[in-house]
Amino acid sequence: MLATCIVANVSESSCLPLNCYLTEANKYQTIIENAQKADGIVRQKYHESKRGIQLLCLPENELKKAVPSASPVASLRDHEASCLSQLLRCKNVVAIGGVWEAPCCS
Repeated sequence: MLATCIVANVSESSCLPLNCYLTEANKYQTIIENAQKADGIVRQKYHESKRGIQLLCLPENELKKAVPSASPVASLRDHEASCLSQLLRCKNVVAIGGVWEAPCCS
């Protein structure tokens, strides 16, 4: 028992059998608690990512159907967003000689 306590970095004065067992029990209790926390994190992340994982497991032809494709309507929305962004920048440009220095959406 003494050798076990010394290997476990426990001083000889506290190397009573009960102290050694309690120290070891506490160590393993901490390991178990940490494993339970890690398990919970992994389960949560899996739950959050489950739909994406399922999509990625689809055959290629089904995956192509599941992924949205660009459409002319979407392109228009992107253009409108770009114009709005440029207009907002124009709002913040200082007029020099009555002429706006930043190009605005045409």
